[in-house]
Amino acid sequence: MSQTPPPNDSGASQGQYPSTGQYPGMGQYPGMGQYPGMGNDEGITLNELFSTLWRRKKSVVFITAIVAIAALAFSLTRTPTFQAEARVLLEEGTPSSGILGELSMLSGAPPAAAELEVVQSREIVNRVVAQSQDDPLGLGLGIIVDDLDRFAPVQVLAAKLTSESTHGALAAVLTKPATTRENDPILIHFTAADRGVMTWDRLGGNGKAEFVVNGQPIEFGGAHFLLMPDGDLTGRNFRLHWTTARQAAENVLGNLSATETARGSGVLRISYKDSDPNRAAQVTNNVVSAYMDRSRERLALRARKTVEYIEEQIGRIQGELHEAEQDLVDFQEREGAALLSDAAGAVVERMSELDLEQAKLALLIESQQTFVTAIQTGAPVEEAGAGAELDPQTASMLQELAGLVAQASFMAEEHTDEWPPLMQLRAQIQQLRNNIAGAAVARAESLTKKDGSLARALDRWQTQLNSLPATERELAKFQRKAQSFESIYTY
Repeated sequence: MSQTPPPNDSGASQGQYPSTGQYPGMGQYPGMGQYPGMGNDEGITLNELFSTLWRRKKSVVFITAIVAIAALAFSLTRTPTFQAEARVLLEEGTPSSGILGELSMLSGAPPAAAELEVVQSREIVNRVVAQSQDDPLGLGLGIIVDDLDRFAPVQVLAAKLTSESTHGALAAVLTKPATTRENDPILIHFTAADRGVMTWDRLGGNGKAEFVVNGQPIEFGGAHFLLMPDGDLTGRNFRLHWTTARQAAENVLGNLSATETARGSGVLRISYKDSDPNRAAQVTNNVVSAYMDRSRERLALRARKTVEYIEEQIGRIQGELHEAEQDLVDFQEREGAALLSDAAGAVVERMSELDLEQAKLALLIESQQTFVTAIQTGAPVEEAGAGAELDPQTASMLQELAGLVAQASFMAEEHTDEWPPLMQLRAQIQQLRNNIAGAAVARAESLTKKDGSLARALDRWQTQLNSLPATERELAKFQRKAQSFESIYTY
């Protein structure tokens, strides 16, 4: 008699199959729930981890040693990099006050922005790179000598362990650039104090030659250069490579950086990276010197323009003062009038003060008009601003313009005039020139209105003088003229 299986509440189809626990590989295998990641929620314990590491301690030690040796080998064969740094305090301008000064601080370029562009400009770098007897700043970086024994990491470590220092140095002067293999460095090994061997420093190189240091140029690889050893370099090794002045300037610009220590601090941080610490320091110092020389040249230009203008004005005023004094003396002798009344003297004194204010305004208006013409005609920024008294906002825009012009000059040496970023920058420069000219025109118009107010005030005082007796009126006229020109001449 057949037996009917009991009903399964989970469904007829499931109830017809044996329980999953009866299949091999499932519930019948002992210890399934005890394996990590399956039924055990505790995971690997700390003791199990240390136990596993201890069992494989040889592998761990071997891998650690391999990594340490690789790191040591990398650090000992890697070319070292040294960084030299200098800081320059910008000249502090006269603090401005009022709404216009505050507005220029908010909307204008930082005072250091233009100077940062100048420091990193090709104009400065070219003076440092070039080798010229007329320019003491030129380092002749078209040819570079790397001291492989002194600054190589292995040699530095050995010197520290043995307490032995490397003496002597090698300098080189490129007398004729190479036409081929321009960027291929060569290795120089001194076999004696005045001779050695040069080889190409590259894989598969086939160039090799002996040289003698006798004060004559050495020809190798199409280049001609002088080697100038300092001390006995027997057994020493150097790497020599040369390049064009253009590429040398690019290399310097790539390793040169200039930033402001903090916004508004007025302190520039100038740094340079090089594989030779002495060369890094020398380049940094010469960049600072070139920048300071350029700043002095700009100040000298402004001073010269200002002095020329003042001397011209002094000559004119001096002649007018002499004429006014002579007219006063002639009138006094002719009419016998010597002194003015107290009331007339007070009027003359006030009118002389107004004449001086008018003369000051005339100088300002003329300088603004000259400045506008220079800006609109594209004159250099230094020449345009020379002798002009500018408000803080215009001065800030002029600094920004100097930075953009320097940046455009740098781009123009690398790209054609049709390069879109250069075209965009030049359009920005032109727009900024227009803004500066517009601000100067607006200030000139404001000064002209003030001059009109002074003229009306003088007319009112002149009305009082006209009420005086004829003789005293004429004496007041001559005395006012002489006194006014004397005040202007003193100013």
